[in-house]
Amino acid sequence: MNMRNQRKALWLTVGVAAVLAGSVQAAQTVGTSASTNAIRIYPGRYCQYANGRYWACFWKDDGTVSDAVIYSSADGTNWASQGNIFTNTPGNNHGMWITRFMENCVYAANIREEICFFRRGALENSGAVTWSDQTRTLNPSLISAQGVLGLGANDNNCPWVGLRAQEMKMAAALSTNQSGIGSWISYYPVSSSVLEGSTVGNGGVLFSLGGNNMIFTYGHYEDELSANTYDASGNTWNTSNEAIASDLWGGWLNQNYPWSVVQTTNRNLHLIYVNNAGSLHYRLRTSGLAGTWSTVTNSVTGLTSHRRAALSRDGSDNLYLFYDKNDEKIYCRKYDGSTWSTEEEEVKSNATPIVSAISCSEVMRDYCIGLTWEEGAASPYNVVFEKYTIPRPPPKGTVTWFR
Repeated sequence: MNMRNQRKALWLTVGVAAVLAGSVQAAQTVGTSASTNAIRIYPGRYCQYANGRYWACFWKDDGTVSDAVIYSSADGTNWASQGNIFTNTPGNNHGMWITRFMENCVYAANIREEICFFRRGALENSGAVTWSDQTRTLNPSLISAQGVLGLGANDNNCPWVGLRAQEMKMAAALSTNQSGIGSWISYYPVSSSVLEGSTVGNGGVLFSLGGNNMIFTYGHYEDELSANTYDASGNTWNTSNEAIASDLWGGWLNQNYPWSVVQTTNRNLHLIYVNNAGSLHYRLRTSGLAGTWSTVTNSVTGLTSHRRAALSRDGSDNLYLFYDKNDEKIYCRKYDGSTWSTEEEEVKSNATPIVSAISCSEVMRDYCIGLTWEEGAASPYNVVFEKYTIPRPPPKGTVTWFR
């Protein structure tokens, strides 16, 4: 084969690899719940691949006792319970807990009697979880916790918890160590705005901006998204809100509040949400304390039938968007930083009703993104897990020849 044909063959190999669609493992049942609140708060993270295992968290309600639980699997098919995260939490607090998977651990927070409790679970290769003791994040004599909104960590891997507190204002708490055991530093208010209405369903998330600076994105007013930044050099939160959106689809009676946000390796934030017309909208925030939000990219898909959305990224900072069309199915698109792909495939193709939010792994691991949601026509509902896997690249130095 001459040199020209060799170059052509190499180009074809790369070109074919670039357009291969991801593969989907058939959805597997992790567990069941009697309520439709098993996976509720956006943008919490309820599944991940870490330390050689797949993991899933959900709210297990058997009609009498309600617990937050965690399961693990070696293959994404066969699942085993690893016990409770929070035990016998009163049923009326089912909307006041959230989890987020970090590198090889999971953070969890819960509200009980206006006190916020935090736990850190180390994810073991055996499938077990080693939990820290529950600790109180805010001084209950000074600040009452009304709802858990977000979890995150600074560059020292010390946990942050964001909350809705008394007087309908935002609060945050920083642990002084990586385990979350011991003392917490309380910050109140984070936002000077009064957050009218309940914000429990809207959720939130905290990201590091470098140098232990932080940004807290959260939902409020039932249809608005905002952010506030923390300056570590001055040990203060900027209480002036960064407005992100004022047309989030939902309402207090809608448990989904569909929005999702990820941070790429350059510390930019990428946020997707369903607006009140059912369109998928996208915004980017540049890194740093003085970062700015891009103009809203209206209607990523051109449709107005969306009700759910979840966002992930890979190691090259490509985004993967999972969404529905109010048809009980789930679809995927990829974003390379400039262009959204066409709709790749149906990730969920059956017509079994989805009764919860959909959640996906925050970061692709081992070329796999995990997805979880709750489905069924009647109680008990199934909490299911599905793997979306992209092709592995050929080993470096390998050339596949075409004739």
